[in-house]
Amino acid sequence: PRLQPAYFGLNGPYAFIALDGSPSSAPASWEEENFLKLTKTVANMGLTPALVGESAEGPLAQSIQTKERRAVNLVNRTETAQLATLSETAQFAVGANNAGLTVAALRGRPGIVLQVATSETVADEKPVGAPYISFYSPRLNDIAADMVCRMVISSSLTNP
Repeated sequence: PRLQPAYFGLNGPYAFIALDGSPSSAPASWEEENFLKLTKTVANMGLTPALVGESAEGPLAQSIQTKERRAVNLVNRTETAQLATLSETAQFAVGANNAGLTVAALRGRPGIVLQVATSETVADEKPVGAPYISFYSPRLNDIAADMVCRMVISSSLTNP
């Protein structure tokens, strides 16, 4: 049961929201209100937003889940094998280029990745595996949440 989505409270279709808990001044930071808007967009699509990330993202995930009750916080709740298994049935992954998003890509799930990149690093930073739409910027906060949300809605990432 520890490898089943229901064990984590994922009782229907879901999508990974890959968080980044960097301080807001860091180039890799995408502010909480951006992740919250993305989480609400995914929930409004009829999918459960599954918040994934590493220990540093714990406070961010808790705060988002408090404000959007339809989200399920998986930060610090999954081991690599569990995350890999959950990735197989996730509709897609979207967010920061963290371990959760990488595992989803390797397991064949499509998605959207937000990355800090310059022209020199762009070619080396794409997730391997499934097809991904990439948004690059020297600072993640320069990537508009509205644009990412529109792309999530219009890109047909969900399984038929």
